[in-house]
Amino acid sequence: MRGDVNNWVKKEFQTIDFRSKRLEKRFLRVMSDLAEEPEKSIWLARGSRANAKAAYRMIGNQTFTKENILAAHQTATNTRNQGHTLLDIQDTMAINYETHKKMSGLGYNCDKSLGINVHSCLLLTQAASP
Repeated sequence: MRGDVNNWVKKEFQTIDFRSKRLEKRFLRVMSDLAEEPEKSIWLARGSRANAKAAYRMIGNQTFTKENILAAHQTATNTRNQGHTLLDIQDTMAINYETHKKMSGLGYNCDKSLGINVHSCLLLTQAASP
């Protein structure tokens, strides 16, 4: 399974550009580890204190931006789905944190209820997957 995950990560992020080959290589390793065990925290998925620390340093790097990651995803998605009709299935849910009094920085999701609104999206093709 590990090889399948590594191949998917390399293909999905082949256009990633942080202007640093070292950072890009680290990003691919971290994404492979997280994709292999998505239920685990960074600390557990990375397998050691040193690897977890490297992941957190990567996240804190100024050239590491969500825009770069999203651009690579968009390019991979566009390439993968050329010539297909796409179905964009969306859902919204409100998560209420009203009973979590010690949380800070949250906004209101509705009617003065502390929480967040989550907007999820699943992109599908009509064709059967290979």
